[in-house]
Amino acid sequence: MLASISIENSATITMARLGSSVLLLLLMSALGTTVVAQPGQPGCITGDRIHKNVRIVDQGNACTQCLTSPPPNDLLQLVHSHKPVLRLVSNLATGNCNTDRDGTLSLHHPDRPKIANQEEAYDYSLIAGHTANNLLLTTLNPQASIRFSTSAIQGTPTAPQDLERMRITPVGHVGIGTTNPREMFQVGSRTAIHIGHEMDMLGYNFASIVAPGSPPVPKDVLMSGTAQNPGKAMKVGFSRHGYLELAAGSTQNGFNNEDVDWYEGGPIFGAFSGLTISNINGRGCASFGKYYPEPSTRLFVKAFGGQSVTDAFVAVSSTDGELFRVRNNNTVGVGQAQPRERLHIGELMTFHDGGSKFMGFNVYYDASAQQLRNIVADRPSVSVGINDGTAGFPVFSIGIDNAPVVGQVMAGPFKGLAMVPNGNTGIGTLTPSARLSVMGSGTTSATNAMTVANNANNTFAVFRDDGMVGIGTNNPSARLAVHGTGNTTATVALSVSNANGSVALRVRDDAKVLVGPTAIATGTHNDYRMSVDGKLVARSFVATETGWADDVFEPGYDLMPLDTLEAFIAENGHLPDVPTTAEVTARGVDVAETMVTLLRKVEELTLYVLELKRENNALRKELGQ
Repeated sequence: MLASISIENSATITMARLGSSVLLLLLMSALGTTVVAQPGQPGCITGDRIHKNVRIVDQGNACTQCLTSPPPNDLLQLVHSHKPVLRLVSNLATGNCNTDRDGTLSLHHPDRPKIANQEEAYDYSLIAGHTANNLLLTTLNPQASIRFSTSAIQGTPTAPQDLERMRITPVGHVGIGTTNPREMFQVGSRTAIHIGHEMDMLGYNFASIVAPGSPPVPKDVLMSGTAQNPGKAMKVGFSRHGYLELAAGSTQNGFNNEDVDWYEGGPIFGAFSGLTISNINGRGCASFGKYYPEPSTRLFVKAFGGQSVTDAFVAVSSTDGELFRVRNNNTVGVGQAQPRERLHIGELMTFHDGGSKFMGFNVYYDASAQQLRNIVADRPSVSVGINDGTAGFPVFSIGIDNAPVVGQVMAGPFKGLAMVPNGNTGIGTLTPSARLSVMGSGTTSATNAMTVANNANNTFAVFRDDGMVGIGTNNPSARLAVHGTGNTTATVALSVSNANGSVALRVRDDAKVLVGPTAIATGTHNDYRMSVDGKLVARSFVATETGWADDVFEPGYDLMPLDTLEAFIAENGHLPDVPTTAEVTARGVDVAETMVTLLRKVEELTLYVLELKRENNALRKELGQ
């Protein structure tokens, strides 16, 4: 490398320009002596240190004041006429001072090793020793900037094309790759770092413009964006509220210094276009789409405004399969990209939370049509939940329906089970009027309101929609038709008991009816159709019999003579054809038979009276004669 200059006393080194080169001539003298270098006479400077003041003057400016001694506080002065060229020449130990090589300029402390000794001939360095104060690079011109540049690759040594790489403006803005930095630090045309004004931000196409007496306003750095293709802006950093912000903004008018919109629709109360993280009361809270995070919510997500089909949050699998989705219309899908209800799980499971609250399978509420619809055609649709009060009060219902096409379901007559707050339960009706109300699906014998079967699917009770009830039969022929299980005395078709368990009524399969706890239709009465264990009372009683006693009045009736009748009574103790006490005790009284017998005896008695009248008339006639 080029050896450093060593001057023991103050000296003036005068340079004269010749073309574009600088010729160096050296005269060394005592303090205050001026040495003048003449053009065309090159020379070399040797030594290793500068101990006193040195001034190097280019006489091309014809300034006589430049030849005086430098001020005592200046270590080295370069006085030039126009645009000076300071060239460091290395002879590479060849002794040839004209070797055109770049060298190294080092300022170092004499007690420290020369760092430059370790450098190559093409390196550049500016080094201060450990006892030096701050190293300053500054300009006193309030309108000028400090600029740093390099030569372009396509430049040549004789025709350099220097390109500015970094600039420090008078207001302290630092720019890399830009000649007009708009922020404290800006890289390229749009990336900037903002510090101050109550927020520190890293931005893209974003700068905070401050007008006197006004809060900072976000502006774009370069013209970009139209209404059809909005420009892009971005900021990352801390706001004046201590929030960490990551936001995307847009511009639409294509102007420089245009306001950047960080919100949907512009106003601050719109959805925030980004992420905000804050520490509120020691809690880390984050929000997407909202500038102020909820202080009690770890993660807050605000959906897009004004559109019902947009999504606030979507999660997918590694293969982009749908996992979870929250839409702006208050619907949530789990494994469902098009949720139709408050919660829609998979293909068909739904949860409705509108006027009615229900869980559904293949059913959802279409608010626009105000009716229930199925999701997939020809699949059962089931809803379970609280009805919205169709009957004037809340109804818990379980309904089912089916439709061959996608359309309205759960319409028309209610198909399901309903329970109301008063404890009534309805099947086929939303307005049960009893503890159990069953409403059929029609009014004919073709449909049944209720059937009861065993586990072998054998129906043993049916309530038909035409009002017929069958027990033991599917085809009742009366309001109540009861079919037994056999035709013997051992089986009973109908049995009624009292609270004590005593049988009050039995209808046996052998067509016998027994009233009372004891069956008296036994023994000699086993052929009787009805047995009443107790008294029987009726307003009217009709007994039918094949014979009657009218034959007594027919001609030729064999009427027993009175003396014969008298002898029969004396012998038997009862009238002829009338049962004895023993017979009645053993068999009871046949009411119909007894009525016929009594009628016959009355008619015979009538004949006896008529016969006695004739005899009486004959005696009177004889006595009267």
